Amino acid sequence: MYIKNQKMASREFEHEAVLVDSDEKELLELNPVATEIWRLIDGTNEVENIVLRLCEKFDVSPKKAGKDVTKFVKKLLDMEVITERK
Repeated sequence: MYIKNQKMASREFEHEAVLVDSDEKELLELNPVATEIWRLIDGTNEVENIVLRLCEKFDVSPKKAGKDVTKFVKKLLDMEVITERK
């Protein structure tokens, strides 16, 4: 499970989100799939649950959804936008 870094602010417009790092003044624009993953990163959803929700919402295979989630979560971890909940 992962939790969002408190220094990140987000705003949603239609089906996409924008993340803003208040310290670094950086912006990250998210597509609809990344936005849904971002919504589901709340400290209670396991990665498997996020994958299942993507399959339901976007009619995508579990294999493809798993790759998308893994790639995006790694990017967010590398950017220190999220941390692993212990």
